[in-house]
Amino acid sequence: MVKKFKPNMLTTFMFMLLQILAPFSIGVPIMLLLMGKDTASEILNLIPIWLAVLVFVVVFCCILNLVTLPFTKHTVFLYDHHFSRGNTEVKYRDVTRIELDTGLIGRGGVNEPCCLDCYAGKELLISIEHPSLLMTFLVIRRCKTAKLRYKRVKMLVFMWVLELLMSIVLGICGAYGVEF
Repeated sequence: MVKKFKPNMLTTFMFMLLQILAPFSIGVPIMLLLMGKDTASEILNLIPIWLAVLVFVVVFCCILNLVTLPFTKHTVFLYDHHFSRGNTEVKYRDVTRIELDTGLIGRGGVNEPCCLDCYAGKELLISIEHPSLLMTFLVIRRCKTAKLRYKRVKMLVFMWVLELLMSIVLGICGAYGVEF
């Protein structure tokens, strides 16, 4: 059985939005608790709302990608025992490490696309740019011996720490009536 997948051109944008919005699901309730604006139960009700916003971002990007699907070709083919992209075929059992790079949207045109890289030892077997989300999950699931690694962890941790510290500082400033 063959499954065909087209590139998802919005994966980088989606991951960047999630990296920015996810810390606020914790930071905003902390900020409101420090400000003493409402009761704790009302503030904690914001967490499911923020999580729903995160799901909405993913769904919105997937719907926008549906608009581009008729104009793109299938690039990745998943078979029962291997997958291929172009002229490169990789057996699932040969993959020992999978690295997911969420990409980067930078200032001044410095952009790097989202990539799914499959390795056998230190040798790069295949690199799939703009991977489909479903294809990514299927490849990870079928490569049973592979370890999953996430690139750009430092940037993710930096964003979480920065946004949580900013929420705490704003909460403390709001509690003492400091205005900017």
